[in-house]
Amino acid sequence: ESIIESIIEFIIQFIVAGFATFSFAVLFSAPKKRTALLGFSGAFGWILYYILVQLGMGVVIPSLIATFCLTILARIFAVIRSTPVTVYLLTGIFPLVPGAGIFYTATIYLPMTGISSSKGIETFEVAGAIVLGIIFGFGIPQSLFHLVKKSDGIKFHPDFFFSCVKRTSQSASLLAHERSRFAICQWELSTPTDRSIPPHPPLSA
Repeated sequence: ESIIESIIEFIIQFIVAGFATFSFAVLFSAPKKRTALLGFSGAFGWILYYILVQLGMGVVIPSLIATFCLTILARIFAVIRSTPVTVYLLTGIFPLVPGAGIFYTATIYLPMTGISSSKGIETFEVAGAIVLGIIFGFGIPQSLFHLVKKSDGIKFHPDFFFSCVKRTSQSASLLAHERSRFAICQWELSTPTDRSIPPHPPLSA
């Protein structure tokens, strides 16, 4: 039951993060044709961060890793869709921004307790990890991302999958036909015939 509950919790976290990122993109007038990918990028970064936090890695290292992976994903989407990378990065990073930490720091700071300093330090560490994740993500050469898309462009057609299946089935049927022919030839060669081969006439001197 614990595994099922964990899977359900991951699914809920993914859906909520995707919906929040989608709403953020719509609120700030992001390109309408890209809103689905924007929601997915935000959900991807958050679910990766959430899994790493559940593994007991704290909040700083998961923020760094999630932001790094999110930056790579944003650059891939930007190359495939011919869109500026900031469109996917700024919206996708929305769930990772430590807004709650800043709020808690401000509210706890009012009574001047020692908790405010630790919370503030943690917030600045998370913000620094996000910045480093973006820097590391942009440190990868752009030429590697252009390998994802050919020079003449990649076009995905709806019938692409079905055509591949059809060609595979045709190749399989052709291979089966050739194998059957080969088996028949082997059987004919191994089966003795009733006809006797006449001896070769002797050579005359």
